[in-house]
Amino acid sequence: MKRKFLHHASLAVKEKKLDQYVEKARRQIELARAVPDARIGTKTILALADISRPTLYRWIKLGQFPAQVAPGKWRGGDVLQHLAQKAAQPST
Repeated sequence: MKRKFLHHASLAVKEKKLDQYVEKARRQIELARAVPDARIGTKTILALADISRPTLYRWIKLGQFPAQVAPGKWRGGDVLQHLAQKAAQPST
């Protein structure tokens, strides 16, 4: 019984952290829309583009994604513009 309680408590903590992260990502995206020079972090980009970290860095290396302006930070306006252009392209 105790083990089951700890499992549920652990899930509740993870869910709360996820909710906090989603809220932080939402705020970063809203700020980037209003202020294109605002910085957004790696986790926000991964969630926004629905890609993995290796894919993100592979795209950067291939010139298929905007470069970082600081370690783990991108110019929000560049990222949002890039993703909008990518979404507008017909899928192959």
